[in-house]
Amino acid sequence: MSNFAGQWLYIRSLEQQKPDPDVFPEFDESLRQSFQRETELFFQNIVREDRSVMELLDANYTFVNQRLAEHYGIPNIYGARVSCRR
Repeated sequence: MSNFAGQWLYIRSLEQQKPDPDVFPEFDESLRQSFQRETELFFQNIVREDRSVMELLDANYTFVNQRLAEHYGIPNIYGARVSCRR
């Protein structure tokens, strides 16, 4: 499943992305890995729960740890453990 998502959603290209440090000064390798893990878990959830492919575009939930939640401005997520957040 991660191989398919890696190709179809271009997750593999995350390693080559270099965000502008003036616009995203907090960006680091930990945040990059969190983005990748979020996408993998989100895709796996859609497949395992037999959800509509449209949910890739309009879902009201995601999978975040504290680092990613802070980046998105989602409150009350603590630690490295990934949580589903609506």
